[in-house]
Amino acid sequence: SAIWDTLLEIVWEDGKGQVHTSRPKDPEFVGMVGGLGVFGVMTEFLIQMTPLSYTTLTTVQRSDTNMLKDIEALLKLTPHILIFWRPDVSLFKAFMLSPATKGAKVENTTATLLPSIENLDKRAEMFKIMSKTLHDDSDAMDFLCPIQTEGSMGSSWASVNGKGKWNVTGPTNSMQASECDEHCNWNEKEVLFGAAQVTALSRRQ
Repeated sequence: SAIWDTLLEIVWEDGKGQVHTSRPKDPEFVGMVGGLGVFGVMTEFLIQMTPLSYTTLTTVQRSDTNMLKDIEALLKLTPHILIFWRPDVSLFKAFMLSPATKGAKVENTTATLLPSIENLDKRAEMFKIMSKTLHDDSDAMDFLCPIQTEGSMGSSWASVNGKGKWNVTGPTNSMQASECDEHCNWNEKEVLFGAAQVTALSRRQ
């Protein structure tokens, strides 16, 4: 599903100043959505809204010995699954999303699949050691790979106040977001001033 799947109607103006209204069944509709303004200037959107809902995240990490069988079993619980597999360490992780049950504890959750700033000091020391012995790539196995594995297999789909959560219930819109909160690399002020700050800075320059 994409954002434009929620569009019911687009009002736009062509190069001659004529105003048009397009709907999903109209041939120009897809062109308007993906055309980046080539076909005309879009001025109004009618968007399909849905009632406020909550989604539960359940995270499972297992050995990949019987991965296919395990995934088939998990799909019976919910079809909304993201699989993260690390064959080099014989592990896989399943992020499963499902509608929250009535009475579930709801937390102020943010989707956070993007990099965390945790343990940056450890990684800095690791790269210092590697840079001194570039001719010997065994450092990668001794330092880089274990830390990267720890970070990737320890990652969480969601966080609450910057702390990763493997199992949590939150607002559906927040659980579906591709953005992260202020605790990940892109928005942390100490790392490139954060994504929003970098964008604003580049515009001023």
